[in-house]
Amino acid sequence: MSNSNPSEPLITVKSVSKQYSSGKWGVKGLTFDLTSGIHGLVGPNGAGKTTTIKLLLGLLQPTSAKQLLVLGEKPTLENISLRKKIGFAHANQQFPRGYTGEEYLDFVMTLYEVPEEERDDRKSKFLSFFELEDSATRQIKGYSSGMKQKLALIQAFINPRARFIMLDEPTSNLDPVTRIKLVELVKSASKEQDISFLISSHSLLELEQTCTDYLLIHEGSVMWQGTRDELNGQALNDFYLTKLKEKGIFDEVKAKDLMKSSVTRENS
Repeated sequence: MSNSNPSEPLITVKSVSKQYSSGKWGVKGLTFDLTSGIHGLVGPNGAGKTTTIKLLLGLLQPTSAKQLLVLGEKPTLENISLRKKIGFAHANQQFPRGYTGEEYLDFVMTLYEVPEEERDDRKSKFLSFFELEDSATRQIKGYSSGMKQKLALIQAFINPRARFIMLDEPTSNLDPVTRIKLVELVKSASKEQDISFLISSHSLLELEQTCTDYLLIHEGSVMWQGTRDELNGQALNDFYLTKLKEKGIFDEVKAKDLMKSSVTRENS
């Protein structure tokens, strides 16, 4: 049973902007609240999805912001308290040199302060789920892209105290069977453990199958936010294209070839 108030914001973002040293804006005036649930972050390449997630993780600091809170706390690299309550995985994640998969997970669990008596069971559980148990003692540098993505996902789920997990392109480099298993894992964790998610993906079909609501962004600002019911019976892909046309930016996006993965959905 859930112990959280479903209407209480877990994430609060008010007028948040991030400008890079190049002068480019990652996000500009970004404003939204997220309550408990499974949230899909939708937008073309360059829309600000990864910048948003990095700001929420404290990996980037905003150029300006009225308010930026994750689980009621300011996200910074120094905020150890918040780190213990979140999980994350990035596409094409970089790992420290010289580690085996098992050693890296031990390192991650130390950072999360997972009790010693729980570590072996959790490590075994997720290595088995993602079919990495036979490769756990191999050095990560010898892993395939798919294996590295699986290890990043284990990192996201291995924290037993996690209340919010952020996944940036989580199905990148995954085989079809593992993609299906990941969708079921996310749904199970949400329902049984009251874990909320923010998932960024180019696969609108997977987001449609997984998420309870969606956040559509373009050029660093929120274009639309709503629930699955508010799609009005449309597939997420079709709804997204409709919103682009309503905003008069469909041709712009298409011309830049930013819609390729959304329109074709699953070609990989």
